Amino acid sequence: MMGFRTPFYDKNRKLMFHGIINLEPSFPPHFTSASKSILSKLLKKEPAQRLGSNGAHEIRDSEFFSVIDFQQLFSYEPELPIHVHFLFTGRVI
Repeated sequence: MMGFRTPFYDKNRKLMFHGIINLEPSFPPHFTSASKSILSKLLKKEPAQRLGSNGAHEIRDSEFFSVIDFQQLFSYEPELPIHVHFLFTGRVI
C-alpha cells in the first residue's frame, strides 16, 4: 500500500487478523486527506459499502484521482520507438 505496510500489520498474525475484522484502519500523519479518504472507503468491512462496489467510476471520480484525465488516458496510443517492416513470403520456418 501507500505506506509500505498494510494498515493492520502486526508480527502476531492473530492480532493482525483481529485488527482486520474488528478495527478501523489508521494511517500515518503524512498521508493526504484524499489518500486517507480513498483507502478508508476501499477498506470498508461491508463489501456493498466499499468504494467501487457500484462500478469503477466511483473510484475514478474520487478526489484522489482528480488529477488524472481518464478520457485522455484511455485514448492514449503510444508511438513505438522502432517500426519493423517485413515481407511475409508465405513460408514458415
